[in-house]
Amino acid sequence: MKKAVVAVVVAAMGFVAAAPAFAGEGVVSAVDGKVMVRHGDAFVPASSGMKLVDGDIVSALDKGHAVVAYGGLCSAEVGAGTTSVVGPALCPPATTGQLGSVMGGDYMPLIIGGLVIGGGITAAVIVANRSNDGASN
Repeated sequence: MKKAVVAVVVAAMGFVAAAPAFAGEGVVSAVDGKVMVRHGDAFVPASSGMKLVDGDIVSALDKGHAVVAYGGLCSAEVGAGTTSVVGPALCPPATTGQLGSVMGGDYMPLIIGGLVIGGGITAAVIVANRSNDGASN
């Protein structure tokens, strides 16, 4: 039993290490028209590839448009005349009115990783149980 608990703890630590950390950081992946970013105390023009942090404000002015990508987890569109605050609320489920959209196929690495880790945990428990069965005979 002790080996099974250790195996599960080690596998869980691997899952935590492998899971992408989402701390509200993003990158401007597309800009069209006039888009400004409030980064700290200053407003600066947005540019493709610009790194954003939790709390930055993205404003699409006039007919501007921007897309903020969150490490392949999701993307959020900032449409003309709208403002969005960078953070977890932009990823689904979006509860603050922003347009959070899941990018097709971007969850596949998470699903595959989860299946691999789940299989590893199952194998570790089976091996630990067989070891315990052999010890009791």
